Amino acid sequence: MRRGLVLMLAFLAMMLFFKSSNVYAGGCWSSKEKEDLEFLELDGKMVFSFKDAVTCEPIEGAVVIFGPKKMTTDFQGRISLPVKLFEKLNDAVIPLRVEKEGYITLKTTVRVMAGTVWDKFFLLTKKLPLNSARFVLSWGEKPRDLDLHLVGSGFHISYRNMRSYANQAELDRDDTNGYGPETITLQRIEANKRYVYMCTIIAMTQKLIRRQGYMFI
Repeated sequence: MRRGLVLMLAFLAMMLFFKSSNVYAGGCWSSKEKEDLEFLELDGKMVFSFKDAVTCEPIEGAVVIFGPKKMTTDFQGRISLPVKLFEKLNDAVIPLRVEKEGYITLKTTVRVMAGTVWDKFFLLTKKLPLNSARFVLSWGEKPRDLDLHLVGSGFHISYRNMRSYANQAELDRDDTNGYGPETITLQRIEANKRYVYMCTIIAMTQKLIRRQGYMFI
């Protein structure tokens, strides 16, 4: 944790109805792209996709270490593995590491349940100066809308408040149709200042976010 930066994660539930939709506008993966990857799985290929957390552009040439296997993403920012490698796995956790020059290394795990993988879409963020930080929020299909907030001395960044403040903090992306990402960049961390980042849940019930949600810095 950087000196002078105190982070606190708070989840606030709001009992609001949302309108369902099969179009994930604003997210990094369109509904058609997700459907295409699902059809590839039916064709025997388990495809994983990697994109930039701010621009949503595919990340080509990233080195992906998936368990014992080492691969490189193609021009679409994807890697592909045979489905048969997962078919006999009922409840397994496979380590995943993704490296790309200019990006912060992603270290996470992939859970395999009943021979299939739920999380096949991943975001990477570019490296920032030492006195900067980026907050990335991503989740599943439901709820449709989560709001990322960053509160500091004199500002509150979010979709419903100010979206930028004095070249110090900025809301890079806002998503209202599921999956995310939402990102906020703090361009300048001031010593001995307190910063709070939090997520507001727009959903009918908290049970909707019991999986597929994560936030990283």
